Amino acid sequence: MLKLQVLRVAVAPRGPCSLKAPLALEIEFRTSLDVANAHWRLRFIADLVYHQRPVDLRISQESKVISGDNTYLVELKTEGLDDLASLPKSALESLGILEASLVAESELALVRLVTDVRWSNNEWQRGVLDPFR
Repeated sequence: MLKLQVLRVAVAPRGPCSLKAPLALEIEFRTSLDVANAHWRLRFIADLVYHQRPVDLRISQESKVISGDNTYLVELKTEGLDDLASLPKSALESLGILEASLVAESELALVRLVTDVRWSNNEWQRGVLDPFR
């Protein structure tokens, strides 16, 4: 049986930061699937309850390291999340989801991280909640 298991997810910066700040996401996973031709896609979904506005995020850098038997460590980086600032205030000021999906011909894996966005210190700030804590 083919499968994929997410072992660890880490986000930088940790804690509240500017919404426009660059984002780095590390995902460690184990799989028996052939992921040589797969790529990662990042998306933010604003306001889970009412608006559900998806915004695709541009990945500026992707690195993948094989760290053991069928175990991979991938790091995804964005230059910033400027596209989110164009969302309506009513969609931003809520919980959202940061989605990372591994895609080949079909979706192989999906990691969802709850993200809190709020107006603080005269700017929009985000905080990605750590699911492995």
